[in-house]
Amino acid sequence: MKKAITILTLTTLLFYACNHELDTFNKNPNEVESVTPDVMLTVSEVATFSTQTAELAHTANIFTQHLTGNDGQYENTGRYKITEETFNNQWGILYHDAMENAFLIIDQYGADNPYYDGMAKVLMAINLSTATDLWNAVPYSDAFGGLKGNHHPKYQKQGAIYDEIQAMLGEAIADFEKSDSDNARIPGTDDLIFNGDVAKWKKIAYVLKARYALRLTQIDDKAAEKALDYINRSGISSSQDDMEAVFDGGGSSTNQWYAIQKNRANYLKMGATFINMMRAPNDPRLAFFATKDDYDGYSGSEAEEQDKDDVSNIGPALATADKNLGMVTYVEAQFIKAEAKLRTDDTGGAKTAFREAVSASVEQVTGKAADEDFIKRVTQTVDLENIIKQKYIALFGSLEPYNDWRRTGFPTLKPNSAAQTRQIPLRLITPQGERLYNPNAIVVEDLYQPVDWDDRD
Repeated sequence: MKKAITILTLTTLLFYACNHELDTFNKNPNEVESVTPDVMLTVSEVATFSTQTAELAHTANIFTQHLTGNDGQYENTGRYKITEETFNNQWGILYHDAMENAFLIIDQYGADNPYYDGMAKVLMAINLSTATDLWNAVPYSDAFGGLKGNHHPKYQKQGAIYDEIQAMLGEAIADFEKSDSDNARIPGTDDLIFNGDVAKWKKIAYVLKARYALRLTQIDDKAAEKALDYINRSGISSSQDDMEAVFDGGGSSTNQWYAIQKNRANYLKMGATFINMMRAPNDPRLAFFATKDDYDGYSGSEAEEQDKDDVSNIGPALATADKNLGMVTYVEAQFIKAEAKLRTDDTGGAKTAFREAVSASVEQVTGKAADEDFIKRVTQTVDLENIIKQKYIALFGSLEPYNDWRRTGFPTLKPNSAAQTRQIPLRLITPQGERLYNPNAIVVEDLYQPVDWDDRD
């Protein structure tokens, strides 16, 4: 039964990720009567794989110019033509698939199953942060009241959402410190990410606390100190501890970067900004992040260039049918440590963490130990701009470079000169379904209204 539900969910989510025809999510299509926490955990994890690696990630990587929106739906994205209908489906996957199933675990089974409770809270934190980072004020406290008759959840300000996220991650850590005997059920293969290994879940919870602390550097003077404390307590020690979106390459579990290239060729192309950044220092990751172009080299399109088919495509480091993709990683943790140490005036510690971050990224992407001369060249300057630049390269494919660019301004990006606005979007606008059916929605129609942690004034 569980396997059948998982396959159905994967198929459904892949459909949502590649289509815009579905307008509303009035009822969760994956809802099953009297399901157990193992089923709901799997469903929530699969939905999280979609929220972190499919259309939201594709869009963020166009905004950051890792990629260009070359054709089809992404041509409009590349020109910053985003409507209230564009992300209805992704909002639904976040709330009705990823977070609603996590909520049901917490609400119905959490008290007797702290391991499931902790895993659900980590998944909730990841998806709730994605929602607020992209839409600012969002529903949370009564967001799942529809299960109890309340279909009009109130929106909460981003500061309150981040307080909720940090609190639930702290509760998750406490859950993972419980003994097996405290649990009525023990997670196993239903946990697609870590196969029930709560020690690894605990490490990830601490890294997430550090990520979200650092997110607030513009508005919290203690953000770096908090982030450093969480990273030091995480115990994450190598890429073996990474939290990954898992794909087996089958029809119902295919890497979404691969799927978009296979089924919608040329919709996405490599961005010139990203390619040029790697070409200059002869970055060994280039051949893995991009394919060769029609001229046997590596090239990308400028933001304003569409309908090109002779530049590089996304390479095998992301776009392979059964390639797992990092969602929370050791590499990111080391970049967090480097930035936090720099901000707390520990330049020596920042350099050590910075070197480790780049070295670990090179080895993970290429399968080979990093060349010492290359590491020296690219980490010689230890300042915020260079740390974020190298993080931008290492975390290609994820949502984090978009968040980092908004909070730091690095790397320097030139907006699409052919776009009517000539400004890179700073957020997403409120989905149509929320405007139409939720009278409590805080409706925002301006892509250039920054989220609260992006204090540009």
